[in-house]
Amino acid sequence: MNRVELLDADDMMELLDISRSGLYKMVADGRLPKGVRIGTKVKWFRESVEKALTDMRTKAEANLVANRPPANRARYKRYA
Repeated sequence: MNRVELLDADDMMELLDISRSGLYKMVADGRLPKGVRIGTKVKWFRESVEKALTDMRTKAEANLVANRPPANRARYKRYA
């Protein structure tokens, strides 16, 4: 049987090195998945959080490549 690992807000803050308000802002913005309420606590599935982080990394890398200036621009050559 597969074991599901749940993360609480403290685990998420430590994993992402962000504050509690930063965590909930990322959830509200849709950058992180919504947690599930279990009693009075909110928990996140580790697998869905890791997928969201991978998606963010992929998107950031694509933006870096798309926004990289061409290597042969004249204004960059004068500093070489």
